[in-house]
Amino acid sequence: MIAVIIFAVILVKTTMNSAYRPAKLHSVYLKIFMNYLQLVMLTASFNLDWPEQVLELFSVQDQAGSVSDHIFSVDCFLERDDGDTD
Repeated sequence: MIAVIIFAVILVKTTMNSAYRPAKLHSVYLKIFMNYLQLVMLTASFNLDWPEQVLELFSVQDQAGSVSDHIFSVDCFLERDDGDTD
């Protein structure tokens, strides 16, 4: 319990200290770009009658947005090999 309290205090202190430092500009741009890709992927998931040019744009941007899904796949980390071949 004491370790959890110490960890929480350290976490709060580092968060408070970083709040007063200006953010790096490239990290702000990266956050904006990732939010944009998430919005495009969400919009593309709606089953609407989109024009052909918009569908092409969605397919290109979907490839860029799904890269993080392939790189940071949780399934790969959770997958276990028990030696079973079903």
